[in-house]
Amino acid sequence: MKHIDQRVSQNIKNIIGEIGELHCVFQLYSRFSRRGWSVYRNIDEGGYDILLSKGGRKIRIEVKTRQRLVSSASNRTQSAYFPPSLIECKKADFLIAYWVEKNLFYIVPMKEVLKMPRHRFIVKLDKNDKPNKNPATDKDWNTIIK
Repeated sequence: MKHIDQRVSQNIKNIIGEIGELHCVFQLYSRFSRRGWSVYRNIDEGGYDILLSKGGRKIRIEVKTRQRLVSSASNRTQSAYFPPSLIECKKADFLIAYWVEKNLFYIVPMKEVLKMPRHRFIVKLDKNDKPNKNPATDKDWNTIIK
């Protein structure tokens, strides 16, 4: 897809965030509901977007969604930053970073995000459009419930 060099309105940014959260809710539900896990969107507490629950176990997930199709960013499509706030880092157990146009999901334990400079998870693409390897991340959704 071709990049459009234009600033994105806050309304569109909010919609992109909603798309990412809903996509993650669906992914989590489709993978874990048959195993007895319940998936909830968090609208009450701050610091995380999704709650997974089974028995007495609760897993809090923060979702960060990025896109570079329409952007005034100078890096265009070569990198995406997923910076949770400090409150999100402290409250959530996992970060799910979703890069929309690449359809890439990264599952990162929040304890690993806290070790990263400025608590920012960054995905960079090489010249062949392949994402960098990061040992702190996983593409296996089962990592969340281990």
